[in-house]
Amino acid sequence: MRKIAALIAATSLLHSNFAWALCSDGSTFPAAGFQVGTPPLTGVNGSNWSPGIFTGTAGSIFIPDTSTFEHNDPNQPLTGGGHNWVFDQGSTLCKEADVGPAGGPATSWSIPPNSPTDCIVLPVIKNGAVVNLGDIPFQGTAITPTCDPTLLSTKATPNPNNTYFNQLGCSISHGVANTPQTATTFLFVAGIKGGLFSIPLNNVSNPLVGGAAGKVPGTANYYSAIPEGSKLTGGSVSPDGQFAMGTGLRHADTHVWTFLHPLGDPGNPTKPIDPKFFVPPASEIFCMDVGNNALAVI
Repeated sequence: MRKIAALIAATSLLHSNFAWALCSDGSTFPAAGFQVGTPPLTGVNGSNWSPGIFTGTAGSIFIPDTSTFEHNDPNQPLTGGGHNWVFDQGSTLCKEADVGPAGGPATSWSIPPNSPTDCIVLPVIKNGAVVNLGDIPFQGTAITPTCDPTLLSTKATPNPNNTYFNQLGCSISHGVANTPQTATTFLFVAGIKGGLFSIPLNNVSNPLVGGAAGKVPGTANYYSAIPEGSKLTGGSVSPDGQFAMGTGLRHADTHVWTFLHPLGDPGNPTKPIDPKFFVPPASEIFCMDVGNNALAVI
């Protein structure tokens, strides 16, 4: 039994290593990993890839988009088909601009000027109303529900290969096929002066040279079912989009609030999608207090 267990463990680790060795663009992950001072990380500061620009970072998310060059300008670096959105308490949640040689890989980031196309500042909520802007998101996660129409069920034929994620993505796109680069991304973020929000990100409709590249924020959707004063600092969404959660790092309130179908109920994956589906206002979605995070710092 011990030999069998050891063999299973070794095989699992080996398969995991093979999986991690392949990058999303098809290239091979270096056997020794990425190391500062060796290609492609030559000339990079050892302690901070972009020294001197961040203050109090709390994570980042890579958001796929349709961009090729930063600011749609061939004289600027490649974006790699997406942008890093960084949670920084010194500025706010911003889509970082890639810095580097023309037409080549980025060598560092720069924080753009605080603008609605590149950054997210949350509203301050009091008594159910927006009284100001200026709440900075602390931590969050994102999901990009994509649609593969070939997996959808029909009235006559349920498709066992369809998933909640695909049902949700196709419901949002009304059955139109898309990819992580073209589909709407939803950022789930929280602000201590407001609450939990989901923010849609879509590619800029008419990209111009020198203008915004990739996805830009839409209107923030406020999950008002969470009681005001909960001092939320973290928002998250499950990888399939079925659950969203909000909690805080303040000792005053450590509840964990959870939503079912935070982007709307797409229905049973063994049934056809609803042609009238739309992402509902977050105020119409109820939540449950599912427990206490019991942590000093999140």
